[in-house]
Formats: sequence, structure tokens, C-alpha cells
Amino acid sequence: MRPFLAITAGLLVTALVAAGVTLLILRLESRTNPQQVNLRPGVTLTEDSAIVQAAAKARPAVVSVVTQQQPAVVRGSGYLATSDGYIVTNINVIAGANGMTVLIPGDATARDARLVDYDCQTGVAVIKIDKVSGLPTLAFADPTALVQGQVIVAVGG
Repeated sequence: MRPFLAITAGLLVTALVAAGVTLLILRLESRTNPQQVNLRPGVTLTEDSAIVQAAAKARPAVVSVVTQQQPAVVRGSGYLATSDGYIVTNINVIAGANGMTVLIPGDATARDARLVDYDCQTGVAVIKIDKVSGLPTLAFADPTALVQGQVIVAVGG
């Protein structure tokens, strides 16, 4: 019984030391200079709130793409690039698909989609849902406006 208690105590001490070291490393590696901008007295924009705002702005244009690929169903996301149903997605989502269905936020109708084109080098595919209009869109930002070290947000469903 004593060897069992000694082994158990040793494992418990090892686990506590490992947890303490992990917490210490996480505390030391945590951000010491949170990014924030004071827009005016009483209004501060933090990096976290900017990301939340960007995601909220993009959400209406982010769609779910479901493809039937034998023997499984693959789920991915994309975004509406035009209000008449052109969607940009990842080529991995549509590769080998026998059929594609798109789910638009706030719309209970599952829409059939068709492949328009794809580019293997960039991994981007464009699909289209027909007979739609007035959909919310998401556009690319100006890549020349980015600066090194700037935070970017990738949005997916």
C-alpha cells in the first residue's frame, strides 16, 4: 500500500509542478502592451473590440457551404462577393464535390450552388447560387494599406 501512496503522491507533485510552470509561462508570454486607440475622451477602441466589430460587420455575408463528397459530407464557409450570389470559398471545400448547398445567415432556404471557377495556386474557388439578389457582401481590403505587424482578421462560418 505504501508504494502505491508514494507513487500517487509523486504523480500529484509532478502534476502540480507542471501546472505551475505552465501558468508561469502563460503569464510571462501574455501580451504586456495591449493595442488600443483613444478616439476621444471616453471612447477607446481596443484590438479585441476591433476584431469583434470586424466579425460582426462581416457575419451577414459569411455563408456555410456543404458539399456531398463520397463517402462524406464536407462543411466549410465562404463569403458573398456579389449581391447576386457569387461566393468565394476555399478549393478544399469544393474539391471532389458531387453537389453543393449554401446556407445564408437569416435565410431558412438551403440553396443549390454550382462551381464557376477555381485556382489551384491560390486555393480559391468561386461558386454561384442563382435566383438571388440584394444579398450582403464582403469585399477584399486594399492589401497595399497593410503594414507589417498589423493584425488581420480572417472570418469563417
